Amino acid sequence: MIRWLSLLLLVSVGFCHQYLSPFDFLKYEKAVVNTDPSVVITVTCNQLNKSGDWVTVAWDGVSHPSDTDWIGVYAPPNGEESIDPSKIAPVKYQYCKESSTHMSSGKGSFKIRLVNVRTPYVFALLTGGFNAPTLVATSKQVTFSSPNEPLQPHLALTNDPTTLLLTWNTRDSQEPKVKFWQNTTTNIRTEVATSNKYTSKDMCGPPATT
Repeated sequence: MIRWLSLLLLVSVGFCHQYLSPFDFLKYEKAVVNTDPSVVITVTCNQLNKSGDWVTVAWDGVSHPSDTDWIGVYAPPNGEESIDPSKIAPVKYQYCKESSTHMSSGKGSFKIRLVNVRTPYVFALLTGGFNAPTLVATSKQVTFSSPNEPLQPHLALTNDPTTLLLTWNTRDSQEPKVKFWQNTTTNIRTEVATSNKYTSKDMCGPPATT
């Protein structure tokens, strides 16, 4: 009986500490578009060199600034420039109030770090918080100079003690190759790799599938 009670306690504690992402509270399906021509969003750079680079996003013209105004970072599928916030979830966000000038003047700026997701990014300014998001302005696209940049390399052991498995991700799968050497670069070896592709349809559910 004591062991059984201990098990129940552990299960209860596990459920109590379940992590919830802020996006779990975003009612994106209720989002609407109501563009305001007086609101302008700009970025310092429209093309980044590598994954992990920073970009500064700035906005101006918000006539009634609120602490629920936020900047959403979107990666529309197929490189689309327009955003329907009721059908696509942002990949990042930041409240405008994090900029010290937003609440007093309706303008501000901050830096956001971007990962190369192989498709252009678009920044959007939304009002209404997460309960009633309203898109009022968008920026121009931000792209990466190398959308096919190899990322997230991982080495793993195999059943053969003389070999290692190297995996990574990229956009295109045309003739992937790996170059490697031991100690010095005088004896460089090249091996041909194989590729597997996954799409949003392989994800478990929204918003990953949207």
